[in-house]
Amino acid sequence: MGFEELLAIYEGKLVKEEHRNIWVSIELKRGEITDPSLEVLGKARQLADMLGTRVEALVFSSKREVAEKLVRYGSDNVYIVKTFPQGKFNLETYAKSLTKLAKERKPEIFLFPHTYTGSAIAALVAANLETGLVTNCVDLSIDTSERVLLQTKPIYNGKLNVVIYTPERKPQIATLKPGSAAKPFEDELRSGGISTIEVDPGEIKTKVIGEEKVKIKRDIEEAEIVFWGGTGLGSKENFDVLRRLAEKFGATVAATREAVEMGLAEEDITVGLTGKRIKPRVCLAFGVKGSYENLAAVKAKHLIAVNEDEEDPIFKIADLGVIGNPSKIAELMVKKSS
Repeated sequence: MGFEELLAIYEGKLVKEEHRNIWVSIELKRGEITDPSLEVLGKARQLADMLGTRVEALVFSSKREVAEKLVRYGSDNVYIVKTFPQGKFNLETYAKSLTKLAKERKPEIFLFPHTYTGSAIAALVAANLETGLVTNCVDLSIDTSERVLLQTKPIYNGKLNVVIYTPERKPQIATLKPGSAAKPFEDELRSGGISTIEVDPGEIKTKVIGEEKVKIKRDIEEAEIVFWGGTGLGSKENFDVLRRLAEKFGATVAATREAVEMGLAEEDITVGLTGKRIKPRVCLAFGVKGSYENLAAVKAKHLIAVNEDEEDPIFKIADLGVIGNPSKIAELMVKKSS
């Protein structure tokens, strides 16, 4: 092999390795770091250890304690991003700010939680950087020989997983489905860098001309309280009762695969191994059978089960069990909460 060939390989390697570090976009809810963001941070820590690189978190917050917490959860460096103009959340401002920072600092991998906000920003950043994006990933790994991010995502309603990679473009961008990774351990002794970056995103075409409260459909995977209905509810009308009850508690309604197949509820609220997987703070299960398909898809901090069959396996894992007709109990709760 001649000198020119060696030089070409060396220069190609330099270009390929120009991008370094794994970035994580952090979301806040009422000033606190969301669990989906921490799950992405934990996954980023695993990937960075495989690549021998650093994890850097980016957060739009002025609170230093938020940055310190991110360090304890695994970030080597935290960028507190301040944008102009200052003000309330603006999707375009955030996306352009992250795009500008990515062009300047060249991360190798850029990860987002697969939430409404995270997915929207990830799409805009990927388009601005002219790179690939794989959304709703259930697993992320690394081909260490090629330094390529392997992105696993479900297709055909979760019946099949495919692995996608984008080796020609950097950064490699992906969103991670909530509940797909474990929340990392908070190490009180861990240390890392914290710095504030002021970014001018340039011209912003989006103008806020006013505010209006609107009723939006919450995403099941982000919900803290879920009312989960199964075949035990018996009818579509009883599912409507469950919806009214959920509204009173500010909760989100979900359905089992069996209930959807019976026509009791719509496809997009399916929770199960062939649907969505959830990790709510509280889950109230009305008429849900304790099958593996159902129980493996829900990792609630507190599970309350309402079922007529006192021998149903769901009672073995429920924190609280109520034996009775699920639809009648839901109706009674609606009346009592009125």
